[in-house]
Amino acid sequence: MDVSPTPAGRVHDRRLARLDPARAPRGDGFMAWMWFATGPYRGTLAAVGTVMLLRHSVAAAIPLFFSYFIAVVATGGMGFGEAVTTAAPYLVVFILYLGGIAVLFPQLATVDLAVRSLGLYALDRVISMDTAWHEDVASGAKGQKINKGRESFKTLLDSLFWSLLAQVGLFISLGVAVATLDVPPVFYLLYLLFGGSYVAVALLTLPPLRRRFDRVYAAVEVLFANVYDFLSSVTTIKIFTLERPILQRARAVELDGHDAGRRLFRYQALRWAGLNLTAGLWMIVIFLVALESATAGAMPLEAFTVVLMFTVGAWMRFEWLAYELNHIIEAYAGFRRLTDLLARARDAAEAESEAAGDRFTPARGAITLDGLSFAYKAGGDPVVTDLSLTIPAGQSVGLVGPSGAGKSTLLKLLLALYPPDSGRLLVDGRDVAGLEVRSYRRAFAVIPQEPAIFNMSLMDNIRLARPEAGDDEVIAAARAAHAHDFITAYPQGYDTLAGERGVVLSGGQRQRVAIARAVLRDAPIVILDEATSALDSETERLVQDSLDRLFRGRTVIAIAHRLSTLARFERIVVMDGGRIVEDGPHATLIEKAGLYARLWGLQAGARAAE
Repeated sequence: MDVSPTPAGRVHDRRLARLDPARAPRGDGFMAWMWFATGPYRGTLAAVGTVMLLRHSVAAAIPLFFSYFIAVVATGGMGFGEAVTTAAPYLVVFILYLGGIAVLFPQLATVDLAVRSLGLYALDRVISMDTAWHEDVASGAKGQKINKGRESFKTLLDSLFWSLLAQVGLFISLGVAVATLDVPPVFYLLYLLFGGSYVAVALLTLPPLRRRFDRVYAAVEVLFANVYDFLSSVTTIKIFTLERPILQRARAVELDGHDAGRRLFRYQALRWAGLNLTAGLWMIVIFLVALESATAGAMPLEAFTVVLMFTVGAWMRFEWLAYELNHIIEAYAGFRRLTDLLARARDAAEAESEAAGDRFTPARGAITLDGLSFAYKAGGDPVVTDLSLTIPAGQSVGLVGPSGAGKSTLLKLLLALYPPDSGRLLVDGRDVAGLEVRSYRRAFAVIPQEPAIFNMSLMDNIRLARPEAGDDEVIAAARAAHAHDFITAYPQGYDTLAGERGVVLSGGQRQRVAIARAVLRDAPIVILDEATSALDSETERLVQDSLDRLFRGRTVIAIAHRLSTLARFERIVVMDGGRIVEDGPHATLIEKAGLYARLWGLQAGARAAE
């Protein structure tokens, strides 16, 4: 994630309108989502579109101008001066047509804003998807879906202004020609049949083409999910010399994508031939009818010229449209893949909104678990089974147990990342199932085992815990976490960019940044998941002293494999097989000589052997 520092105030720039999730369409209807995505800019786009339509109409009417003066020159009844005077209005219109290109900038600028608003909306909706979905879908595939959907939306808007409006302008100009010249109305009908049959062929061949584009995009998402995600772990690739296996994996995925692409190209060739054949046949028909009318004296020279020029213009425009249609349909497929996701996100958001209850104001931090059971997959083996636990406000509790005991899952349930299958979770006497999730999570400060460090300044990385915090508060939190000294040792100090995944920091430094976040969060409940595992012994002692002082009076729940870090906790809960098997202070559990005592003995023996 590349997040550059943002100047103050830019985030709330009103030019970049926010799409309202409450107004999002139900389902994945293409036109409904196009209408929704253009919503904040619809008025500007309509005004610019009107100017563009007039410009396209003028461009298509140029043959009408030429045909008139061909007739003037042919009759020889007008001198040069008079002809120039007569042509002046036409020339003024032509100059206005040339000046109409000035609408290009507002069109491009408005389309750009609409695309960026859609991108922000998609990011917001993807982030709001539940934890299970995010764990099932690779990050690269998510990013590719959003990025391709943005590009497709832009292509569709550009095609509207530059291709579809051009065709409408052509028929407007043709209507003017029929009304002002002696062009038989049958030619307008022929052009309508020309355009109608061309569009019919395009629409009839649309579903198979979209299905082939879907397969191509699915192959690209597989590539991003299974290959490009490795680029975020280049160090691991180099250490384990995985260059060749990854390239072989990429080759296999690329070949699958090529097979999907080859089927797409074959169908495109057949489709292109059908469209060109349709256009060619109608051109011949229109030419023969015009030739017959002109030679029979039913159509004057200028009208015959207009028909021929319009026929050539229509052929060129439809040839261009045939080319553009490939892009339009490709964009349609890409946009639909994004709207499928957004429709699913809306359904999930509605379900969450219906389930959400009152806002929660964090207070004391008392926790009660009443018969919680949970399995990651429906019908799967439970990871947590009928678990009951009461933690008074302000108590420090250590969670220990062998791998797979359910400790991390219990923390996820506490953070409402997953709903329990049965049982109740209460905080400060409030059932979490009846609370608004975002406000509930503000009751927690979390120091994870592998902290997420983003490619932004160290100041902003810490400030993520409380975005409204001032610089002085951030620095105070860094001092408390023993991070201030190493941060100020960098030439840019707190403005130092952390790099992708915090690559410029050591493991211990990343952990201290995470601890500073938790300090800044100032929440009544603190969760420590191996919070000091990446620290050396001296730094761990300093940080542990700081944690003891800073989190005094708060509810603290900690997971640690080094049991010595939990020995001074008021209480230790031992889990095994998704159940609580022991509960009590360190000394009591040692005397009990159960699972905790065995784990303690194993670690004490290992330390003695060292």
